[in-house]
Amino acid sequence: MANYLYHFTVEGKGYFPLDMLRYDECYPAKSVDATTIMECGMPKYLTDRVRIVLTHKHSRSHWEPTTARWKSFGWDVVEVLTPFKI
Repeated sequence: MANYLYHFTVEGKGYFPLDMLRYDECYPAKSVDATTIMECGMPKYLTDRVRIVLTHKHSRSHWEPTTARWKSFGWDVVEVLTPFKI
């Protein structure tokens, strides 16, 4: 069975909704994204919007992040890249 790798970008400010990593079964794409997630509780990030790239691995060729749920936490899905087969 083929696997597909999805990359999508979220943008927001304030505390990062860590539970969304579990909910959308995703993880930070790069170490800089992981660092930014951990720093989102710092004063700078409470007022400045940041972008974080996340990765999701799926066995099907069609998957989408739960945009409305991200929005409910004050974060927007601003980009979803075309998946590629791994």
